[in-house]
Amino acid sequence: MAPTRKKVTWTVDKNQDKPLRPRLYEPDVPLPGELQEKYQKSLVPGGMFLLKLTMRLHHIQVGYQEPPFPYIRESWYASDSIVGKSGQLAIYAGSVRVEEKTGKGLIRVPRHSFIINGMRCLVTNLALLDPISD
Repeated sequence: MAPTRKKVTWTVDKNQDKPLRPRLYEPDVPLPGELQEKYQKSLVPGGMFLLKLTMRLHHIQVGYQEPPFPYIRESWYASDSIVGKSGQLAIYAGSVRVEEKTGKGLIRVPRHSFIINGMRCLVTNLALLDPISD
């Protein structure tokens, strides 16, 4: 009796091999006109700010690329992802370009970054921080 031959087909799991999508674009919250000059003086590397509210990490959804540094948001509840508490020092660390997706395609957006508790974080709302002026 002759041996039977089996056909082997190799398949790729498409769910695991999907490329990660860029983070969705979120515009910066505009500062009121009277505060812009006050903030511009402090937006130099090493400029010091105080947090107005408790801040937590903003987690990225599954299937999206991680940014170079985590984004932070205000926190209204106790959480294990707290980065800094109200009144804590934040040091301006310059701007970072982040690739984000809009309806028309990919853009590279400059985001402000701060060092809080030894962690560099990205912020989309400067009004959550108060510059320490001389």
